[in-house]
Formats: sequence, structure tokens, C-alpha cells
Amino acid sequence: MKSVIILTSMENIVSEESSPLLITGKISLFTKLSYSLGHVFNDLAAAMWFSYTLLYLQRITKLEPLTAGALLLLGQLVDALMTPIFGILIDKYNKKKFWHIIGSVLVALSFPVIFGNFLQNVKNNYISIIIYIVSIIIFQTGWAAVQISHLSMIPMLTNLPLVRAELTAIRYSAQVTAAVFLFIVTWIVLPTNENSMIKLSDQDDIKFRNIVLIVTTCGVIATILFHVSLKSHLLEHNQRNNVINFPTTDLSSKINDKKLSKNVTKQNNLYDNNSSTISITKTTTTTTTTTSSTTTTKSSIGVKVLIRVALLYVASRLFITLATVYLPLYIEETDVGGKQALATVPLVSYIASFISALTLKYINQSCGTKICYLLGSLIGIIGAAITKFGGNYEIIIYLIAIFIGIASSITMVTALSITADFIGIKTENSALIYSIVTFLDKIITGLVVVFIEKWRCLDKESCLNYNRDTLAVVCCGSMILGFIALISLFRR
Repeated sequence: MKSVIILTSMENIVSEESSPLLITGKISLFTKLSYSLGHVFNDLAAAMWFSYTLLYLQRITKLEPLTAGALLLLGQLVDALMTPIFGILIDKYNKKKFWHIIGSVLVALSFPVIFGNFLQNVKNNYISIIIYIVSIIIFQTGWAAVQISHLSMIPMLTNLPLVRAELTAIRYSAQVTAAVFLFIVTWIVLPTNENSMIKLSDQDDIKFRNIVLIVTTCGVIATILFHVSLKSHLLEHNQRNNVINFPTTDLSSKINDKKLSKNVTKQNNLYDNNSSTISITKTTTTTTTTTSSTTTTKSSIGVKVLIRVALLYVASRLFITLATVYLPLYIEETDVGGKQALATVPLVSYIASFISALTLKYINQSCGTKICYLLGSLIGIIGAAITKFGGNYEIIIYLIAIFIGIASSITMVTALSITADFIGIKTENSALIYSIVTFLDKIITGLVVVFIEKWRCLDKESCLNYNRDTLAVVCCGSMILGFIALISLFRR
């Protein structure tokens, strides 16, 4: 039996609606820029955490290397454990900006304690360690809340894949800008005498305190601007109204109203109470039921697909994190360019990453996110090959930095875009899905770093190129993992 829909009836029903018939998914440039400010504080804190925690705890606070490493590992574990917890809480209570505020407050209160050396008057070493443990737990808890709430806003703001890709690109550009800002501030504040960027002492505690206070102040300002400029209704109401624009050739289309359900046969049963939408069927009941079943299946995220997407995300994070850790060690090992190279080489890498992130919108429009990720993987593998076989020349080091920066940007942004695409219109589970992939990221990255350091060659004469080989292997290995995950997604 065919269902006949009269055009005039549709017009009357639409006129009674106070909200638009379909959400196009387009958002303004102001909204995009406002969204980019929401993770700046996290990016500043993360850049300082990964770059200077071990040096600070060992050189400034004089903790044992094992203790300093254990504190760093504690932070990773807390972050990994809190991400799924906040994923569940944010999905359940939905108030994403509320959780973002809670996390930002926790970071602002705890982060200065870690790097401010406010415990120098505490004579008992055990008390100092306990305070560091508590501060790190609070910091990583807040950091996880901000990360998950901010990531889960992407599917809420738009349903268009290209716009989601653009949001992730802008977000990543803000992350790179924050890292560049931190490095420049550190370069200015720290002493500029010979070897000052390598050898630190407890006399530099005031300078690290100044750095962390500058970072915290800028982060708080960015967070305030984010909450003032990004309107809450864009996040809270889009969950009800977020509807995908189906092609005109589809057998069914969706509009917002219960009254239209009377014009569709009861056997169709396509009404969705959560999104307040129904399908207007123009063919037989059997065809409509099949179409609805297919749409429901496609919109749900299976465990196998989630694992593949998580592997893609983890591979990108492995590449970025391990390259960030071992690139400075490789520069120090080559002894090329001196102290200046420790500043200029990472800066070149960040600039290359920033520029490539800005061009990703046009690359995605041309070839899509999957081909874009494949391109980033190949660039990363080429960079690893140059690291291994290029030799210890200054121009080679800068070339490696450029390849690492470009590959990091492309793979990370497209991995986030692919994750958002697989979430689709099921935005009520977006925070949980992001928390799962970030949980795996923290655990696997931490285990890889521990494994590398456990087997580190301490005899420099017999392992002249240990850091070079390590950088090449981790970059190549992570990109191969991402390539395998990408192929599995193609075949899903």
C-alpha cells in the first residue's frame, strides 16, 4: 500500500513549527573561532607537561629519576581512567559547557602547584611527593573533563562532515599555536647562556614559576572568552534538531512533526521519539521498513568499527607524542646547530603543522578524509626514512621536522574527523566514544614510552644513534599502524 502525502498538508504542518524543518549543519566563522578557544588552556598545559615535567622534577625539585618518571606515569594513568568516566557523565547529563567549566577550574587550581615550586619550604620529602601526587591527580582529572567535553561538542555543532573536519582543523591549529606560544615564552624566560636549554638547576625555579603563571593566565583568559562567545543553545538544542539532509534520490525523507505519522502506514513504525522526526514514505511498506532498518544499522557504531577508529586515533597520537618526546633528544644527540636548534627545529615543525592544518579543508574537499589520512601516513613514513638514512646534517634535521609537523597535523585532524563521521547523528554517545579512544591512547602511549626507556642503551659509545633510531622506528611504526587501521575501515 502506498502512502500519499499532499503538498498542502506539508506546508500547513511546516508553518506550525517554530523551528526550522532541517538543520543544514552550517555554522558561522565566529562560532568556529569561539570553539577553537575552548581547548587552548589544555593545549598550553599539555605542551608544558610533556616537554618539561621530567626535567623540572629532576633538575629543579631534585627528585630521583624513578620518582619523577612515576609521577609522569601517574598523570597518564589518571587521564586514561578519567576519560571514560567523564564520557559517561557528560553523555548522561549532557551539559557539556558545565563540565568544561569544572575541568578548567581544576586545571587552573592544580597546574601552577606542579611547576610553581611552591613546596620549596617543605622540608619533608614525603609530604612534597604527596602534594605532587594530589596536584597531578586533580590536574589530569580536570584536563580529561575539558578534553572530552570539548571534543564531544563537534558532532553537536554540525552534522556536515566537511564542517566537522574544518572544526577539528581549527582546533588543531589552536593546539599548535599554543605549543609555539609556550616554547617562545620558555625560550625568553629561561636563561640564554650556553647550554641553558639543556642544563637546568634549582636556581631556575623562579623562571619556571613565571612560565607557569603566564601559561595559566593566558589559558584562563582563553577559557573565559570561549564560554562568553560560544552560545549554549548551539550545543543543547542541536541534539534534538540535528537531522541529516538525505539526498533527494532516497526513498525516505525526514521532517519534524508527529502529525505526519498519521499519513504513514502503521507498519512503517518509523517515528523516533528522541529526535522528534519521522520518515515520509513514497513507496510500499516493505521498502520503507527495509530502508529504516538499513538507516538504523548504518547510524549505530559497532564494536569492530569502534576498535578500528580507536586504532586510527591511537596511531596518530603515538606519532605526535613520541615525535615530540624524542625529536629534542635526537637533536641533542646529533650535536648539530647547538642550543639554538633545540628552539628552532621544534618551532619549524610546529609551523609546518600549523600551515598544513589550515590547508586540510581544501584537501578534504578534494579527496576525502580517508585519502587525506593515507597521505599523512606516507609523509610520516618518508620522514622516518629520512631520519634513519639521511645523516646528521643540519638541513636534514630541519627537513625531518617539517615532515613530522605535516604528518602530525594531517593524521590527527583526519583521525578526529573520521571519529566524528562514525558518530554521525548519535550525538548522545559522542562523549563516551571519544573517551574510549582517548583512554586507549593514554594507556598505549604510556606503555610504549616505558618500554623504550626500560630498554634504553646507557652506553653512549656503543649506541651513538639510539635516539635517532628510536625516533625513526616509533614514527614509522605508528604510521604503519594507522595505515592498517585505515585499510580495515575501507573494507568495513
